[in-house]
Amino acid sequence: MSQTSVLIFFAEEFSTSKAEQFIEHELIFLSNHFEKIVVIPIRNNIQDCKYILPENVQIQDFEIYKPYNRIRQIFKNSGLLFKVVGHQIYYSENKLKYFSKFSTYFNYLLHACNVAERIQNEVILKYGVNVKYYSYWFNIWVFYLSLVKDKSNIKIITRAHGGDYDESQTKSFFPFRSFQMKHIDVILPVSKYGENYLKQKYPFTTARIKNVYLGVKNMGNNPENVGDVFTMVSCSSIIPLKRVALISQILSGVKFKLNWIHFGDGTGTNELLNEIKKLPCNVTFELKGHVPNEYVIDFYRKNHVDLVINVSESEGVPVSLMEAISFGIPVIGTNVCGVPEIVTTETGFLIPKDFIPAEVSEIIIEYAKSSPENKLKLRRSAKEYWRNKFDLERNCEMLKTNYLN
Repeated sequence: MSQTSVLIFFAEEFSTSKAEQFIEHELIFLSNHFEKIVVIPIRNNIQDCKYILPENVQIQDFEIYKPYNRIRQIFKNSGLLFKVVGHQIYYSENKLKYFSKFSTYFNYLLHACNVAERIQNEVILKYGVNVKYYSYWFNIWVFYLSLVKDKSNIKIITRAHGGDYDESQTKSFFPFRSFQMKHIDVILPVSKYGENYLKQKYPFTTARIKNVYLGVKNMGNNPENVGDVFTMVSCSSIIPLKRVALISQILSGVKFKLNWIHFGDGTGTNELLNEIKKLPCNVTFELKGHVPNEYVIDFYRKNHVDLVINVSESEGVPVSLMEAISFGIPVIGTNVCGVPEIVTTETGFLIPKDFIPAEVSEIIIEYAKSSPENKLKLRRSAKEYWRNKFDLERNCEMLKTNYLN
């Protein structure tokens, strides 16, 4: 049992939807090393919880959007407000943005101060400063905790995913990020790319930034092929960032029997369906829509899959590709962000971000024509790569031993 008996685990919508279902496996592992884990999501409805959790894992209601008195917050936190604004203006590369929208960001800061005060009263005073405060996302929770840390000496650990920090890729803006970076004790990007990005952008925090990969469980091996149809799978939201319609353009260049199955839905579904109409008759398509993660895993367990493909223009290290290689299924992915850390010659085929569909078609054709021995070799290599890099138990053990003890 860990010396720290309580872990406060901050999430986004863990209890109310399956959007964060991958967190469940990490919680189950960590529950064996803490007397109690308290999960605090941003959006919560305990009565609608969709998970069966270990007895020592509980979900705490915390409504972050309660009304508050702005004048009281200004007077009570005047010193902290001045410190945060001053620090951010001094270190920011985008000072004009803060000046041009000062009212917006000042109101954002006042709200954060109010939530930080409530965290102090409803969480810190209940569980103490000697427990670990761990955020699964480098999101607004980290800002709240940074404000708390200015007054209480708590230890803050946060993971950092691609969408949490890379403003150039996500077209997002993260207010008061320099102030947060100063106050976080440990920052754990889920990719080497993320580690290098943050160290370069915030050099004063390099000693506190360390890549720790996510992972998936060992759920078996994908069955060997028993038919003459080549099967490909993609698994993602259907949104512009994921560029799923480009997969259709790739498969248009394939002349043999191929079945393409996509798990996921989104705003680009109609565009995708229009693109699919252009596929040749030798390529069939199944749109499974949004399904529970267990459905995808069960599909991999029971049905032979030749390749899993992801053509996103920006990614961290996709969990969908971790799941694929954990079954020994080779993968295709774009050379963006953390993807080259999972798509290698040992696991499949790395393609340029701005690829030519016909050239990716040729990769698929050449792989389909390769000998059964070569295919088996790549499938075994992919499984071994998962075991060495993305085994959930191995990576959670590293997280617990090095950062949550």
